Amino acid sequence: MDAARFTRLPLRPDRRAMVLRFLAGLPATDARGVVRDPEGRPGLEVAIEPKASRVEEPQPNVLLLDQGTGEPLTAAAYATTTAGDRP
Repeated sequence: MDAARFTRLPLRPDRRAMVLRFLAGLPATDARGVVRDPEGRPGLEVAIEPKASRVEEPQPNVLLLDQGTGEPLTAAAYATTTAGDRP
């Protein structure tokens, strides 16, 4: 699942909150705490572990959310390729 896709949808604040509550309720979701994005803005780092797939050692989708609005500050999805490189 590309969780970052859900956070980029043009949603009203009440619906965005509903999506965030849904993501927070998933067993694979881990709120890691407040960190700063590359621009120095503070945000809540959230990781969502992907399901096992054909890709070796999948890495989590990592989101950085503004704590006041729930809007994404930064999103990254990493997956190890067969050559061991990260895209």
